Amino acid sequence: IELSFFSSLDATQRNEILEKVFAYGTKLK
Repeated sequence: IELSFFSSLDATQRNEILEKVFAYGTKLK
């Protein structure tokens, strides 16, 4: 994830993205 893009998001959007990435990561295992 690009840090400049990531830091431009607010905390709520960041948490949503992290949850999606985490859910996707656990699906791959």
